[in-house]
Amino acid sequence: MNKGPMGVIQYVAEFCGCDAKTLMRRRRRRAPRSISRGRSLSAWVLRRRYHMGYAELGELFGRDWTTIISAVRKVDGDDEMRKVAMTLFEATNKLVPDHDPADWEVADERSEDTEVDTESA
Repeated sequence: MNKGPMGVIQYVAEFCGCDAKTLMRRRRRRAPRSISRGRSLSAWVLRRRYHMGYAELGELFGRDWTTIISAVRKVDGDDEMRKVAMTLFEATNKLVPDHDPADWEVADERSEDTEVDTESA
């Protein structure tokens, strides 16, 4: 699974029965309900988890920022969608890493190489 925002989009897309590329497609024709719902849920989760701005989300999904505002409000205004969004939010917090674990291993190796001189302080 991908890490960070792309991992969240991938997870939500699979939940909605499509793929991440489809959610991010810039096509302007009317999308099937599963795609538009997946895009709305992804935007909601990304906004809450990563505090992404509407313009940034719009770029990510190939949409205008006002469309993203509408999508997020749609999720907030529908009790059933909000419950699904909260479930996805909690699931992605557990299953989608923010960073590649290999990044942490490299950081740990660097900290081991650095010795702290405690006698001169």
